[in-house]
Amino acid sequence: GGWVKTLRGERKRAERGEQTRLTPERVRELEGMDFVWSLKESPPGGPEEMWFQRYEELRAFKAKNGHAIVPNRHKENPQLGTWVKSMRYEYKKFKDNDGKRTCMTPERKKLLDELGFVWALKSEELVGQELWMKRYGELKEYKEKNGDCKVSKGLGTLGNWVVTQRAQRKKMMKGKPSEMTEERIKLLDEIDFTWMMRERKHETEIWQERCAELQEFRRKYGHCRIPERYPGNPKLGHWCTNIRRNLLQGEHST
Repeated sequence: GGWVKTLRGERKRAERGEQTRLTPERVRELEGMDFVWSLKESPPGGPEEMWFQRYEELRAFKAKNGHAIVPNRHKENPQLGTWVKSMRYEYKKFKDNDGKRTCMTPERKKLLDELGFVWALKSEELVGQELWMKRYGELKEYKEKNGDCKVSKGLGTLGNWVVTQRAQRKKMMKGKPSEMTEERIKLLDEIDFTWMMRERKHETEIWQERCAELQEFRRKYGHCRIPERYPGNPKLGHWCTNIRRNLLQGEHST
């Protein structure tokens, strides 16, 4: 009655940034017990029905996104993001077995595991598939921002992970031991993962290309005196300078 109403009022004050006695830890504990913050948002039935409704929402999220890593502030379904976060907190209490009340059970954990639920989000705590799915989520975000999956190797952890995926797939195709699986390939293909980056051109190809550009320059201007910093074709300018330098070094060595 009155206590529940007070808690809802405290939560609203916290959301407005006002001073409140409701701490983040208490919020997590209440959400772990499926506390209903707004009667307008509460699904019919009790805590059991509410838990399974959120579970079905998580199943739908995975079917759409290919993973079960729901952002804490999920715009499409804020309640789902909050629920997923609270499940991690409830699992910690369940695992620690310190006598604290929790809604987590072995059966519920098994159901969440079947969806590939990620129990920890800190990279140092993640291993195997959980860590892979976290990086996959980061790659999806990268694609949404940049329009492709061509992450530079120099882009820290994600760049190294992308390079590793290509290497692991090569091993798999050669029949060697690999961490790559058909399921992972499918997930990466769904976001148009770039399996083959453009290979560097062979020296002969580069030579032929520059020679053709030099001939075009001579036809147009009547000479081959291209400066090193040639705005019209910087690569050609550097190439010609290197040719002259190599010829001069050869003359001095004879």
